Amino acid sequence: MSWHTTGGVITSGFLLVILLTGLSYGGDPLEKSTSFGLKAGLISPGTQKIDDEKYSSSISLSFGASIDKKFGERTFWGAAVDFSGFRTRGETNLMESLCITFKESFDVGDNDVTLRPGVGLGFAYIFESLIDGEGIIHFFLMGTIEVIYPVRSGISMLGEINLIAAPSGETDDEKKASFGPGIIVRGGILF
Repeated sequence: MSWHTTGGVITSGFLLVILLTGLSYGGDPLEKSTSFGLKAGLISPGTQKIDDEKYSSSISLSFGASIDKKFGERTFWGAAVDFSGFRTRGETNLMESLCITFKESFDVGDNDVTLRPGVGLGFAYIFESLIDGEGIIHFFLMGTIEVIYPVRSGISMLGEINLIAAPSGETDDEKKASFGPGIIVRGGILF
């Protein structure tokens, strides 16, 4: 089974579990033992490098889903899946990333705003790179900060900024590849 098929099956199952399980929960997302997030926004993945050639990328759309499991008072471990455009040379290709996350939450003053900084490690796959026609798999690093504000029972608004980089990767024909540093800015809901 190829990476394309395996990644698609895993990602589809992950999204289905998040949607079905998340919709059945109530209460404050940060107080529950498990929280779910859906988000959309923009990505600027930074410079892509294949072997010794560098290519600029442009801003594209980014969509994601996450699941976070609470361990202790303010610590969360989770997983995230993202679908983003990777725009190079005026054309956009799909990038899918799957990563494991670690986050810590902090209240901001006396209001209901919560900050949740974290880190993530995983893999990103760019389908059929426009640069050389090959797919590219990357080891993926992410630093994130989420701003969470409850709007009603069981649902909170979510804003996030992610710094991303893929320091090592390989094309399907074994060329060395990397991208970043880049940024993702998104908004969404946490339930």
